[in-house]
Order: sequence, then structure tokens, then C-alpha cells
Amino acid sequence: MSIFATRFVLGGVSLFALLNAQAVLAQNPPASEGETDRNALEDIVVTAQKRTESVQAVPISISAVSSAELQAAATTDLDELTQNIVGITYDTTSAANPELYIRGIGTNRRDIGSDPSSAVYIDEIYQPRFSNILSGLVDIERVEILRGPQGTLFGRNTIGGAISATTADPSSYFEGRAQASGGNKDYYSVGGTVSGPLTDRIRARFSAGYSDIEGFMFDNVSGEDNGISNFTVRGKLSFDLTNNLEFKLAGSYARNKQGFASLHPGNLPLFLASPLITQSIDGDPYRGDYSIPGMNDIKHTQFDGRFMWKGNEATVTVIGSWIGFEQSASQDSDGTAFDIIEYRGTNNTDTYSAEVRVASTDGGFATFDDRLTWVAGLYYFNDAGSEVQEFTLGTDSLVSFLIANGAPPFTPPFNTPTVAKADTLNPSIDLTSIAAYAQFTYDITNKLSLTLGGRYTRDDRDYSYTSTNGLPGVPVPVVPMSFTVLGNVTNNSFDPKVGLQFKPMDDVLFYASYSQGYKSAAIQANATSPAIAGRVTDPESVDAYEIGLKSDFLDNRLRVNVAGFVNKFQDLQVRRVVTLPGGFATAIIENAASSTIKGIEVETSAILTPGL
Repeated sequence: MSIFATRFVLGGVSLFALLNAQAVLAQNPPASEGETDRNALEDIVVTAQKRTESVQAVPISISAVSSAELQAAATTDLDELTQNIVGITYDTTSAANPELYIRGIGTNRRDIGSDPSSAVYIDEIYQPRFSNILSGLVDIERVEILRGPQGTLFGRNTIGGAISATTADPSSYFEGRAQASGGNKDYYSVGGTVSGPLTDRIRARFSAGYSDIEGFMFDNVSGEDNGISNFTVRGKLSFDLTNNLEFKLAGSYARNKQGFASLHPGNLPLFLASPLITQSIDGDPYRGDYSIPGMNDIKHTQFDGRFMWKGNEATVTVIGSWIGFEQSASQDSDGTAFDIIEYRGTNNTDTYSAEVRVASTDGGFATFDDRLTWVAGLYYFNDAGSEVQEFTLGTDSLVSFLIANGAPPFTPPFNTPTVAKADTLNPSIDLTSIAAYAQFTYDITNKLSLTLGGRYTRDDRDYSYTSTNGLPGVPVPVVPMSFTVLGNVTNNSFDPKVGLQFKPMDDVLFYASYSQGYKSAAIQANATSPAIAGRVTDPESVDAYEIGLKSDFLDNRLRVNVAGFVNKFQDLQVRRVVTLPGGFATAIIENAASSTIKGIEVETSAILTPGL
């Protein structure tokens, strides 16, 4: 979270505790759904390789957090989740533009023109903009953190790694739970879930959560602060169409609101201020009078459906989804009660994706006496939308003064400024990506396995960029000129993977792998000239080498996982600030030559006593 708070849990205040206990006792659910062995480390089942398997059997560097662990730690957002996981940093200094880094690779710019270096998936669906999607972890079954490129099975923009969150499915018996927590800064969080069967073949689940925390910067005029509130609601339906065919339909809505205030300036002269205003400032950087109340309001809506057919020869999964993303923001950029410079912006996108996946089953087609496991699929992705950024120089600005009184030297009496100047930037994109992938693992012996995989991706991005100077020819413009730039960029990438796995005993796995990753080209989102607007980066790529050990000892009471890696990046996409004519600066995305990151990761867990 971008505001720190000390929290205490109110004991999981269960509004449904009595009803849930009666229902569970009456319906007697399986022990595996409600109990764990407190004398052994939890064996979390993951889908990192597009099939269900133990996290300790997956030959990649992965951390998994179960629902029980999330609840025990009262974890409510990704920032809290990642604090105890090796190799990952999630910076929420800006709640609207969080920065996700895995093994040192991330993106410090989140806009419509560029993509993240590490991807976030919710129920296997790629989230192109995850500004608020993981700010309220409500009713999550597990979270998987995959370190290193995941280009073969996960695809584009997983050059650093991936976070995959799986929400809980409807249960076959009735259950309900609620939780509440609170802390300083007037922090509180509430949430609840209800789940159970509607008929013999239809099950439903509904969950919701809300949290709020006070900010540390205050506007004396509106009474608002830069606090954060999160609201999440999710519903799921599961239909058993036949004994082998299941259909799931899900919908979710998340909203994140944050007050958005500039630091109130001290006694320094105000930037771009008219000489007619009296610059009396109290010097308190965290409380002031603002001409407009700043805010950042983000809405994320998702609907998805999936068919899952389990046959004797193979399993087939078909997934389709739509994501709607809306963001609106405003900021008093000078941080005073004067009408000097204001910012307003919107971001609206629609994202569609579809995937068809076929995977082997035990004893099924082309498994060669269960020595070969495989998965293959086709993927489609379309992301279209636009941003609008508006910068208004108001009647208390130097620009408005110059319009009213001309160029220096100035002589009294002065005319009263009445004209405001609004400059706008409007980038738009329409990206279509298609991919085909396959991965095979063959057991050479009972202890040695070979993995081969690859993914072909084609990205086709149309883009336009419109810049509007509100009053052409007026000095000191935020946007120097009006122009429109249209363009297209198309990229192809093949990302292979080769791996060896050696299992000398049941609870010990050694592995080594080579893989490649790919991040699509980026366009500029803050261009102030046609030359900058037309600068498109090359795709970013990585050659990744990794060796690792996964091991459980002492009857699964001690776990030691070790991974060593070398990642060699080419055409690394970086943010750079450039100075424009007139002294103004803007941030652009460019390619760096190359970069190499090396590291060793060690994760250990132990059961010291039952429950500890």
C-alpha cells in the first residue's frame, strides 16, 4: 500500500460462523477441503505448467501461497503478499501506477503505450493493466509467483516473470465466512464469501471486500485527503453439463479511489505563476489550499467463461474473456489555491482474449506408457483504447498574464488575466496478438526427464497520437505544437525452452533450463513533437539460464529450495528524461544496449512444532 498502517486482526469476525459450522458438520465435506496436516509443510497444488501438480514437482523457481496462508496473515493486497517472497518487489508508492519487479526486472512506466515486464494473471487471464486488480485480495485460492521468463506457456510480457492468482471455485457444500481488520490511520477492511450448490449440477460463489485508509496529505478547501479505498466484488457459477464437461462463468468488479495531491510548496517562488499573485505560503508540505481536489479513480471489470472437457485421451480447455478498464484523474499540479496549472486525464480500454488448450492425461493419447506429458494451445489477444491528458494553464498563470499584457518589459497598470490555456495529449492503440505454443516432457528414465517447448507470437499494433496546443503561438506552452501521427508496428518472436530434470529420490529434484522471453515494442505516451511521437522501441528479449534444487526433508517438516540464474537482456526498454526546446522535459521509452542480471535465491521453510 502507498500509505503505511499498523494493522490488527479482529479475530476473523465470522458473520456466518454458526451457520457454516452446522452446514459443514451436516454435509461432512472431505478432509482435504477443510484440513491440513499440521505436522508437515503444506503441499500446494499449482498450475504453473498448465496442469495440476505439486509446487515441489515444478522445475522452475516458483513460490506459492495458499488460501490458508493468506487468511492466517490477514493479507489483503499484493504489496503485503510479496514482502516475504524472495526475488520480487511490488512498489505501490503510486496506487494508480504500481511497479512490479521480479529478479530486478520491471517497468517504471505504466501507460497505454508500453507493457509491463512481468505479467499478472487472474484465473489464467492476462491483465494488461493491473493498477488495482490485486489491491483487494478477496477469496483467493492461491497465488503463484513464477520467477524468470515464462514465454513458452504464458507468452508475451513475462520477460521478468509472472504472478498468477486463482480465485476460489464454488464449493459442493454450503459455506460462508467473513473477516474484519483495522489499524491506525483509520484503516479498516471487511470482506465475506458465501458458496454452495444451487442444484445437483450447479454451484455458485459470491464474495466481496472493502478497505479504506486515511491519507497523510490534506486539502483545506475540499476537506479531502490522499487516502485510498478499495472495493471488490466477484461472482462465479459452475455447471456440470455432463460427467466430463464443465462450464464456468465468472464476473468481477474492482474499484480503487485515491486522493491525488501535489506536495504543498514551501516558500520558493511558484512555477509558472503570474507576477500579480501574492505568494504567501505557510510552508507545510502536507496540508494546503488546492484549487481543485485531486483524485485517481480506477475501475476494472472482468467477465470470463471457460469450458473444460476431461476425456480419457486428453483434456481440452477453452477460455474467453473481456476486461474493461476505466481511469480518471485530476491534480492541482502547483499545489496551491491559485489557478496556475491543473492536470486531468482519462484512460479507457477494452481487452478481449481467447485460448484453446489441449493437454495429455495419464494413459491418454501420445503418452507412450505415461513417459510423455504434453500441452499445446492457440491464443488470441486484442487490446484497444485511448488516453487523454489535459494540462490547463489557468488565469493565475504566467501564460495567462502574458496573453493579457504582452511581452516584457511590463508597465502598470496591468490588465486582468481572463484566458486559460488547455493543451492535450491523446495516444490511442489497437493491438492484436496471436500465438501458438507447445511443451513436452519426456521421461528418459525413471529419474531423468527432458523438457522441450516453444511459443510463436505475432504482435500487430496500430497507434495514433494527437497533440493539441490550446493557444498556438503563446509563450511557455506545455505542448509546443499541434500534430497527429499515425503508425503501425509488427513484431514476431519465437521463444524456446529446453530443460533437464533429475530426481534421485522422491523428495529431491534437480533441474536446469534455458529459455527465452519477449516483451513487445512500445510507443510513446508523452510525446510533445511528431519526432518523439514516431519513436517506437524495438522489442525487448532475454536469454535465461537457470539451475535449481527443490527438496523436502524430515517427513516434509523441512523444505529447502535453491535457484541460480543468469538473465541476458537485449534491447532493454528503459525510461529516459529528455529536455525539449524551451527548457521543458518529458519522459520517453527507449532501448538500452544490453544488460545481464545474475543471482542466487534460497527459500527455506520448517515445521518446528505443530502449528509453528
